[in-house]
Amino acid sequence: MISAWLCLSSLVLFAAIAFGVRSWLLCRRTGATGFRGLSGSVGSPEWLGGALLIVAIVLAAASPAVVLAGLIAPARLPYIVTVAGVGLMALGFVGTIAAQLTMGDSWRVGVDEREATTLIDRGPFRIARNPIFASMLIFLVGLALVLPTVVSAAAFAAALVGLELQVRLVEEPYLMRTHGETYARYASRVGRFVPLLGRVRTTSTRSLDRRRASLLVSGRESCAPSDARDETRAAGFGSQVDPRKPAQARTPPPPPPHRVTTPTASRSP
Repeated sequence: MISAWLCLSSLVLFAAIAFGVRSWLLCRRTGATGFRGLSGSVGSPEWLGGALLIVAIVLAAASPAVVLAGLIAPARLPYIVTVAGVGLMALGFVGTIAAQLTMGDSWRVGVDEREATTLIDRGPFRIARNPIFASMLIFLVGLALVLPTVVSAAAFAAALVGLELQVRLVEEPYLMRTHGETYARYASRVGRFVPLLGRVRTTSTRSLDRRRASLLVSGRESCAPSDARDETRAAGFGSQVDPRKPAQARTPPPPPPHRVTTPTASRSP
């Protein structure tokens, strides 16, 4: 019962601060609550992603309620697992608030195609492109460890699938359309939810990799002129060199002029 009350109070605190207080502060500064609703038409993958997030929130709130009501008994796990779960819940809560504060007035729930927010790439956004969503998943993992029931596990599963759909089909296409090359560079070096994982490879980097692979296969990379190797290394974002264009061979310098030596007449003895 103690675990159930702990999870219930944590969920109430999380919702009150991460959504209630945050939305109220944003409304005071900008006049908007930050909630943009579901994207896409009903039944589309974009709409399904947002709907699954709502289902995850409902299941997370229901997980301690069904235990307190005596409908489901949580599984018995070692005490150290429960302690780890509490730590993950605290980490997820702090991470969510920190990422929201970093976003400032750019914080939104959902996407509105008519507005262009600032691309945030500092603070926790240097570690992952979606630190708020990642922190929410960490919180739900902790919830499932503290209160291991089928309901808490279903809440995490629904959130994971919903966030993947929301980010891949709604958030990232919107950011790419809004910020273009700037977001492409950012997404190519920062992971989606965790560091290094989920980075987006752009067309420029793919073309460069194909060129390098072809040079390695043909054995020309080691013996190519230095100008060609320099062009291969320099190709990339913002480069003026086209990696698909073959490098021009260096013109050898002209040979030195031939000197004609005039023989010296020898003296007779």
